[in-house]
Amino acid sequence: EILPPGLYVAFIVGAGLFALATSINSTFSWATKSVLIACDDGWLPRGLAVVNRRFNTPHILLSCLLVLGAAPVLAGWELRYIIMLGGGLVFIYDLIPLIAAFRLPEKLPQVFARAQMRLSATQLKSLCVFGALILLGQGALSFSDIDRTGWMLVAGYLLLVGAYVRFKQIDGETQAP
Repeated sequence: EILPPGLYVAFIVGAGLFALATSINSTFSWATKSVLIACDDGWLPRGLAVVNRRFNTPHILLSCLLVLGAAPVLAGWELRYIIMLGGGLVFIYDLIPLIAAFRLPEKLPQVFARAQMRLSATQLKSLCVFGALILLGQGALSFSDIDRTGWMLVAGYLLLVGAYVRFKQIDGETQAP
C-alpha cells in the first residue's frame, strides 16, 4: 500500500480534475485563434473578437463557444455521440486545406512557382489525394455510429456554412459569381 485509501482517492480524483482543467484551459487558448482571424478578415462579426483589456481574452467569443459546446450536453446527448459528431466535422474541415493545395497550381501558378518546398504539380496532387483518402477514412470511422438526426445536423451545418461562404459580403464584394 503506497498511500492510505482516503489520500489515494483524493489523489486520483484530484489528478483527473487537474488534467481536465488543464485540457479545457489549453483548448480555450487555441480554439479562438482561427475564429479571431475570421473576424479580422471580415468573415464573422468583428464584435465577437473584442478582447478584454485586463485579461487579454475574447470574452464574447469564449462565451459563444461555451454555449455552443454546452448545448449538446444540455440536450442530453451521450458524450460518445458528441465526440463522434465533433470528430467527424473536424475531418470534414481538414479537407479544405487539401482541396486548396490541390487547386493551387492552376489557380495561383505564380505562388506555386515561388513555394519554398518544391514539388511538381503531380506530386502535390498525389499527396493531396492520399491525404484526402486518409481523412475520408477517418471521417467514415468517426461517423460510423451516427444516426439519422446526426446526419441531418451534419448536412444542415455543411449547407449553412456553404451558403454563408458563397454569399457573404466582405468589403462590399459578394463572393457569389
